[in-house]
Amino acid sequence: MNLSTEPQRATSSKPVTATVFWRTALAALLLVSASGNLSMASEIGPVEVTHENGLVRLTQDGPKIEIAAQFVQLSDTDGEPAAGVNAANRLIEQQVLSQIDAFRDEYQGFLAGNDGEHLGPPWGLSITGELLYQGPTFWTVDLETYHFTGGAHGGTENQALILSRQSGEPIPVSAIFKPDSNWLQRLSEASYQALIQREPFEPDDEWLVSGTAPEPDNYQVLLPIAEGLEVVFGLYQIGPYAIGITRLLLPYPALSGLLNPDLFPIQEP
Repeated sequence: MNLSTEPQRATSSKPVTATVFWRTALAALLLVSASGNLSMASEIGPVEVTHENGLVRLTQDGPKIEIAAQFVQLSDTDGEPAAGVNAANRLIEQQVLSQIDAFRDEYQGFLAGNDGEHLGPPWGLSITGELLYQGPTFWTVDLETYHFTGGAHGGTENQALILSRQSGEPIPVSAIFKPDSNWLQRLSEASYQALIQREPFEPDDEWLVSGTAPEPDNYQVLLPIAEGLEVVFGLYQIGPYAIGITRLLLPYPALSGLLNPDLFPIQEP
């Protein structure tokens, strides 16, 4: 597949990879003294905000909690309307702040349930928003969240933000494809066939079959980038926790005739 204007994989994303970033944040968090049961939510410090190299970084610390977020700030250097850029940046920021607010609320509820005391290991939240792709009509941002709330292990989730360069509005997953197309079936078949070629997946693995079935919930994290469509399968979706998050790249030729021509102007038949 060729696009009328060759899209570029973004180079102005975060200088530290998502995995390294959240592990660094968690390592710093675990260095906080675990002795004693510290209270309260009021001891969480103020939010600190810095802007550098096209990135926004938010941090907020407490005795037994650390919140850190780092995400791209889009610019209008390519001539797109300023209103579209501003709207896209607001949406990215709102997505990050809503997760921070929810995590703080969960933490305050945890304290309230323990008479204001923090019992157990420190909590941590780390969010990264990486610009993966900037094509002629949209940006693709991968929002990755790692959270640890004192259990056996933390959890990681991904959210795909596909944003119109004209309006800044989010483009829903279904709008990547032609209306009334069988995109779910095509993605399901392509994903399943690709994954059974990988270790440790087996063709008759019920977990894999269920997680790649042509259901909308299985294909909520789709990231169109320069090389193709990246499908992200979350924790426990196609296997146990030890498998982790699985990323699968489907080249555009494999999706021939399926993609929305308004977003992907030139497609091979």
